[in-house]
Amino acid sequence: MKLRKAIAFLLATMMLCVGIAASAENDFCSEQVTKYEEMKERKISVCIRNSGSFTLRASRLYGRQIQGVGEDGSFILGPWECLDSRHGMDSGSEYTELPGTYVIFAYSVDVRGGTHWPFSGVFWRNVNEPVESVTCKTGGDYRNVSVDILVNQKTVYSCENCDPHSEWKP
Repeated sequence: MKLRKAIAFLLATMMLCVGIAASAENDFCSEQVTKYEEMKERKISVCIRNSGSFTLRASRLYGRQIQGVGEDGSFILGPWECLDSRHGMDSGSEYTELPGTYVIFAYSVDVRGGTHWPFSGVFWRNVNEPVESVTCKTGGDYRNVSVDILVNQKTVYSCENCDPHSEWKP
């Protein structure tokens, strides 16, 4: 009789735990859906700035955006997209706006007659932190290029006298 009671108690405890886990998963999923809906209402400001004494041969910003929320609450991401592409950019700044659902970013920049692809790669992968702004800055001279990338006004990448690289491709 004691064995039956112990088994019944264990089964009841397991069922309670499964119910709690399912409830927690549902709560997480609904939180993610709410977060996604809020992201849809926001915009991301993007600034591409060249203060160097060179012309940018190419400047490309790439991103992946959330396209939905899975049953487990994970974000469903779309493919890589080229969000901003510029050629022949002299000194100055260019601004654009993106939907707030973009959460992963990469950048590639090449200097005309100078350092080849001083930066080319993914710089932001945090799908859980909404992005409000992205700034990609280049400076220096054509053989001594500096690159600074900021997300939400915080530096996520900084390099002076960058080495040459190959172009990153999505």
